[in-house]
Amino acid sequence: MIRVGGARKSELLCQLQLAGVRLNEAAQALFADDRFTTSDVSSVVEIAELSVATLGLHNGATLAQIVEQAASVGLAPCPLELAPHFRLQYTDQPEGFLGQPPRRGREQQS
Repeated sequence: MIRVGGARKSELLCQLQLAGVRLNEAAQALFADDRFTTSDVSSVVEIAELSVATLGLHNGATLAQIVEQAASVGLAPCPLELAPHFRLQYTDQPEGFLGQPPRRGREQQS
């Protein structure tokens, strides 16, 4: 469960900075994009992590097929706003992913 909403983009950026979270280029682009909006109302979102195979798509699938199959079992894509809230609420996330180098996708030191 993740609590989302209730903070403007500028407030989220401030919270991330205070938490010591540095933004990579993708995160900076997300916050700069006008399509990334936040909700004034705070709510709780239940999240689930599933593989494509768990959804019954054993040979892979397009994003549209994954979303369609997920909807058929009552799931929906997370709101984009969830990302910074997730980062703030789960500060002990390990670096790296599935054997990738720890610095991949991370904000680079200058």
